[in-house]
Amino acid sequence: MKIMFLDPESGLPAKVAEKLKTLESENQRLREENSRLRMRIELLESVVQKTVDGALVANVKITPTRIEAQQPYTLTIGSAENPAAEIITANITIPSTSSDKTDITEIDEQKLAALQLPKPKKYRRAGRWEIGFLAEEIAPELRASDGGLDFKALVVCLAVKLMTLERIVLGGGGVDELASKNRG
Repeated sequence: MKIMFLDPESGLPAKVAEKLKTLESENQRLREENSRLRMRIELLESVVQKTVDGALVANVKITPTRIEAQQPYTLTIGSAENPAAEIITANITIPSTSSDKTDITEIDEQKLAALQLPKPKKYRRAGRWEIGFLAEEIAPELRASDGGLDFKALVVCLAVKLMTLERIVLGGGGVDELASKNRG
């Protein structure tokens, strides 16, 4: 005859009651963790907007294949107060179609080529040496909306200055004329 001990609390066999208590304890731990995760999800959902192919976080679209700033096509990390963390990226190297642009006009290339670029400076900021430009010395045409240097405008200005120098050095024909002279 086998003697079975019963749990006084549950009336179940002692081994079954012990397993049940372990499962109840684990269940309670999982419920608490689930509650914490739900609170974190609610917080994230207040900041992150789901999209069809990814998410929009603070005006930055994140998908499995790319990270892309939305309007105004600029992503800034860091600030003037925290220059060590400063990373600014904008559409400076990729030409885009005219489909989302309005009021397109030609630029006076002579005026753009005549713009004086600021002299580079070496300075200390937040205890470290840097090389750069002083915002107050930047021509208005080359300033970004925050007062800093508009790299896209700078690239265009430098390209126009380079084309102007090519015309001067090569006598008006540019690189194509020089290439044809070298071939002939």
